[in-house]
Amino acid sequence: MTDGYNEFVRGFGAGGCAVVKVNAAGEFETGIAKFLASVKDELKSVLKLAPGDTVLFVADTYSVCTKALGELRQVVARDMGLVPKPGSEGGPWNFLIVIDFPMFEKDKETGRWVAMHHPFTAPNDDQAEAFVAADVNDEVTIEGIVSAGYDIVLNGQEIAGGSVRIHDPRVQSKVFTLLGLTPEQAKEKFSFLLEALQFGAPPHAGIAFGLDRLVMNFLGTSNIRDVIAFPKTQIGQDLMTGAPGPVTDEQLKDVHATAIRPKV
Repeated sequence: MTDGYNEFVRGFGAGGCAVVKVNAAGEFETGIAKFLASVKDELKSVLKLAPGDTVLFVADTYSVCTKALGELRQVVARDMGLVPKPGSEGGPWNFLIVIDFPMFEKDKETGRWVAMHHPFTAPNDDQAEAFVAADVNDEVTIEGIVSAGYDIVLNGQEIAGGSVRIHDPRVQSKVFTLLGLTPEQAKEKFSFLLEALQFGAPPHAGIAFGLDRLVMNFLGTSNIRDVIAFPKTQIGQDLMTGAPGPVTDEQLKDVHATAIRPKV
């Protein structure tokens, strides 16, 4: 049953999915069992394992593991028939609001901070002053800053997301600095925003719904292409309209582009 889980988690940056099973005697067997001898009893206690149970592992950074295992959890639940279709007999509508997202995360390739949601999301009110005062090299403090962002989840799928926007110019400037923008670069790119905040923008928040995700749940499908009016293929083609199509030299001229045509 676990065949294919390795490839699945690799799609989210993990190296693979390790598997261990609990046999009738309550011992670990198969997979990585021999590497778990020192933590066997602790795992059994924490996970409340019983004979017949299977444990799936992913080893990587915290963000990679949580993403990969979060997606894998849904696949396993569907494979085991634990997720009834919404609207079907006995099918639940399970809503969840997720809050307290980290405000920033480290890009593992560049080592630089990036905004978890977007660079205009405010920190929680009780952390705003600590954030403004924090040194940009103080990783412990920066990692502990929680954003005023939120998601709405229906049956394991995000259907809406939003945040309270930054309305304090000090906070916004600090975010730009943390993301690697100099004051000159921030002014060049976002002067309209920084100047507007100086006039006392009120607190404001927003949320955006993914209507296609909602319709997916209404219909009980797991493929978003089933509910998109003009679905694209993996390479961006629209089979209904024939897009993308050829462009004329006049159209290229309008956008100051030049076509490089192969010699025949």
